[in-house]
Amino acid sequence: MKKSAFFVILFAFLFTISSAFAGTFTKGPAGKEDISLWYQAGTDSRTYTRPTSTGYNLTLHKFDWVGIDVGQVYGAGVNYTDSEISDALTDIGATDKRTIWLAPTTWNINDDLTITSNVMIVCPAGCILNIAAGKTLTINGPFEAGLYQVFSGAGSVSGLLLTKPKWWGAVGDGTTNDTTASQAAATALAQYGILDLGGYHYAVTGISISTDDAIIRDGWLVAHADTAGDHVIKADSTTSGVQFKNLNIYIDKAAITSTDCAGIYLDQCAKAKVINCFVNGSRNDNYGAPRMESGIYGYGATESEVINCKVINSDQEGIMFESCDDTYISDCEGRDTGKSAIGTHKGSRATISNCRAFDTGASGITMNSQDSIVSDCLIKDNTAANGITVGHSASADTYANDCVVSNNRVINSAAVGITVQCGINVTVEGNVITDSADDGIQVKAHPSTHGVSVIKGNSVESSGGEGIYYVAFQAYGSVIIDSNGVYNSTDNGVYVFALRDAVVSNNLIDTVGDSGIRFIGTTPVGAAGLLTASATGNTIKNTNWSGIVCANLHAIIATGNIFTDINTASAATCGALAIARTAGGVNSHMPTSALFEDNVVKDIDSTGVVIYIEANALDSVITHATIKGNSVEGVARSDFFTIGDPTKTYIYVSDNHGYRSNSCVFGVAGAGVADGAVDGKAKTTNAITYEIDGIVCTRAATDNLFDLTGVATGAAEYKKVLLGLNSAGNGLIVEGAVAATQAAAQLPSRRKVNICIVGVVEIDNNYAGGDLAANTFYDIIGSFNEGD
Repeated sequence: MKKSAFFVILFAFLFTISSAFAGTFTKGPAGKEDISLWYQAGTDSRTYTRPTSTGYNLTLHKFDWVGIDVGQVYGAGVNYTDSEISDALTDIGATDKRTIWLAPTTWNINDDLTITSNVMIVCPAGCILNIAAGKTLTINGPFEAGLYQVFSGAGSVSGLLLTKPKWWGAVGDGTTNDTTASQAAATALAQYGILDLGGYHYAVTGISISTDDAIIRDGWLVAHADTAGDHVIKADSTTSGVQFKNLNIYIDKAAITSTDCAGIYLDQCAKAKVINCFVNGSRNDNYGAPRMESGIYGYGATESEVINCKVINSDQEGIMFESCDDTYISDCEGRDTGKSAIGTHKGSRATISNCRAFDTGASGITMNSQDSIVSDCLIKDNTAANGITVGHSASADTYANDCVVSNNRVINSAAVGITVQCGINVTVEGNVITDSADDGIQVKAHPSTHGVSVIKGNSVESSGGEGIYYVAFQAYGSVIIDSNGVYNSTDNGVYVFALRDAVVSNNLIDTVGDSGIRFIGTTPVGAAGLLTASATGNTIKNTNWSGIVCANLHAIIATGNIFTDINTASAATCGALAIARTAGGVNSHMPTSALFEDNVVKDIDSTGVVIYIEANALDSVITHATIKGNSVEGVARSDFFTIGDPTKTYIYVSDNHGYRSNSCVFGVAGAGVADGAVDGKAKTTNAITYEIDGIVCTRAATDNLFDLTGVATGAAEYKKVLLGLNSAGNGLIVEGAVAATQAAAQLPSRRKVNICIVGVVEIDNNYAGGDLAANTFYDIIGSFNEGD
């Protein structure tokens, strides 16, 4: 045969064969039985061959992605139990990732069964896993189902990373009791698992979370009428890291059976978080007996966080943490609560920050924890009690130890704006308090433990009591009150009622109903005061009474202050500085020393003086008083200072300046000096001894201490040091007894003298400018500097 004929025949044959396969292959439907050829773990090949009708083999891939129909493959389409599922799991093994599909029928789980983490279960609608009592289905891998019931039976499920109450048959209409289904969904959670409420309203009688790091989120929980327990939802004491997120809790306290029910309850758990939750209502008929159930309530919990939550209509507190440590509450709000909007009771290291409290039944915010902070909060329209209360009593677990109250705003409180009870080393700083019915800021020191409190940089306006009030009842507690502003307080601007040291500095006090600053020692009546009070660099304006008033002190220091418009109520016993004979209506000891230096005094009412020292019925003495470097302007009364009993006071007066004033240096008042003496003349009821330039002069009781008539011993020298010329040319403080020529003849050659009257007064280098009143002591010694 020729080659050409052979190739023609071969081509024709190949063409015929290819034509036989050139048509379309048509497949019939695949039956369930076909799926039995799925790819199994351990099989060497993922492919298999299938012969065709023409005798050829086709290479096909085994099923591995559609999922394994367990009922069909292992139960022949008729058996649906845990045995068939177990067989499938055995074939899959522990490493190969597979999906098993459970037919829409009831699967009876009659024994404990664990789905390994490499296997995903898909349950279509109608698939029910019925778990026998006492048995557990553990699902460690992914689980997929819609919003329909897939679990039933008295047994339990565990290990799920996502659960939904509807998988256990919950209705979610806010009325039907969904407690059993919701609790089952919570119990089924694995660590880090999520209970997703899906926005539904589940009525429950109480759910407990007992899985670490579980998250419950996104829906409503309503206290069912049958609620008899103490919570709607709770993190158990065995847990750590539970989170409640985006939940809405509703409690109708009149409708539930329970008498004590919290919305969210953190029960002796650790590191729980409540985030973006809203709680409406709580019930606590037995407050504190034993516990304080609230809208959000923690008891014995540690390292809890409550962030961006809101609580309204709570029976007691809105948010309360009792006996808890390391609590952090931030960006939360409480409104219309029976007691405080937010509070802590006992425990340590709590922080309440950036929170808001409105219309509360007790203090807006209560902090009864040690080493704690309240900062950057807003408390408004608290019509029942204080704005912020820190500390509770002297009990070791409720007092305010090392607490900080800073940068808060308190508006319209029914009592004190900010109060600290039993404080030790407390700081109140940078707060703004307006329209409090009682004191603006009140700090009460601990009665048996010493500490230093700091009240700094606050603004107090329109308080119904004191602007700032510090109290230390016993021999404990010192205070620094610095750089505050007090405006329009009904009583004193700053009131310190204490035993130990007090420093009041750089404050602005404007328009107060009593005195600018009041220092009262807390020593028992009849005992000498131990309080050293210092007022430095303050500006005090528009006081009804004195600028600074004190009683029962060890020492008073007033330096660098500015006094303007003092004694607007025209009280006769007032001064820029007033040292009073009484404290709390009883006689008290005078300070042993007083310093009034470098102050500026302007415009004291006509009945007031620059310094008023009241006579004292007790045998107490100001052993040394220094009045130095002060500037006085516009003082209407002719007394520079008034002293109650000159026999009990040594006074050094130096380098003071008077302008546009009628001021003199020595005035009269009190029990030891008769009120009827003429201004500028000291009337004493006691004999007194003077030492002048080494010459001793003894004076009997006299109506005019400086009337030289009848002075025998050292008369000439005595007259020399007391003589001077006033603007009228008169010089002797004698009511018409000595002529001006005699006075002029006895003047020292230099118009600068040093006078030392032991036990009474020393005067040096003072200056009085402007018009002076005639025949006053200040007139005579007022212009001693050469050339004046």
